[in-house]
Amino acid sequence: MELDNEHILPLLGYIIEGHLKTPSLVSEWMHKGTLHDVMRTFVRGSLETCMMVRYHTIQAQKYKLRELLL
Repeated sequence: MELDNEHILPLLGYIIEGHLKTPSLVSEWMHKGTLHDVMRTFVRGSLETCMMVRYHTIQAQKYKLRELLL
């Protein structure tokens, strides 16, 4: 199945690194930085952060449901 959504980056590959053999996913460059970088700009546990996460989770679920129904 192919995903075509402006909010989903294509997966280019992966790499296993370090002594813990930690996997890292490789995708296109994100102009706002990594997800970790972006999430550090939000206050942890704040209403704004919770609402933003809730909104994007619902949007992802709607997208996936539409894909399954087509």
